[in-house]
Amino acid sequence: MADFESFKVGAFLSPLTPSTAHGLLEDADPALAVTLAFYAAVLETHLGARWNAEVTKAGLPALAGKLAALAIPYDPLPFLTAAAFSPPFLALYTATERPSERTRHFYRIEADWKLLLVLPALTAAQYLQLSPFLRASSKVILDRTEQGFEPTYQGGARFMVAAGLEQLRIESVRYGNIAGTNANLFFPTLEMDITASERRMPTPGLQALDGLDGSTAVADPAGNVDVSPFALPLT
Repeated sequence: MADFESFKVGAFLSPLTPSTAHGLLEDADPALAVTLAFYAAVLETHLGARWNAEVTKAGLPALAGKLAALAIPYDPLPFLTAAAFSPPFLALYTATERPSERTRHFYRIEADWKLLLVLPALTAAQYLQLSPFLRASSKVILDRTEQGFEPTYQGGARFMVAAGLEQLRIESVRYGNIAGTNANLFFPTLEMDITASERRMPTPGLQALDGLDGSTAVADPAGNVDVSPFALPLT
């Protein structure tokens, strides 16, 4: 039974070791960690330069370089105060998930992810100037998800392989505003519903079966037993 002491779902390997060389999110939820980093990178690659120019033009130079610099793996709404952190930020987190069993040792987990790109509270003039970034961001995320890689990010490696994802689908996109804890503040927001699928992988370190060894025993009418060993290789 020692061969079954560990298991793997997607890129998640259990049991977790005591090592803290990686962040906990990388080890405990690599699918989310890898995808969040990828989305932050592609937003910066495709929109970052124009964002920096537009926020400076809008009188908000402190926001340069910050389109997706703050990327968080949880629902930001309970913390959306000046004391905690303030937009812009990118959030990607799990809302619900559904296990689906195929066999006793082969199952799949389909998770409903929420993605939020939240801009700062803006004046009407600033909103007119900066809100197009929300739809542009949606297009960048959709296209790079469909393509599966960004040539300028990690040498063009396919991020879903590193994330251990079997499938990733953008299901729906909404645009609007979310309210801060101060009801007078509203933050322009892109919200995306994403389905992420991970499957149970083969048991890590499972010893391969090279062959079978055994014997046959045949008794004659007098009761004499003839034992013949055999070896059956599986290669």
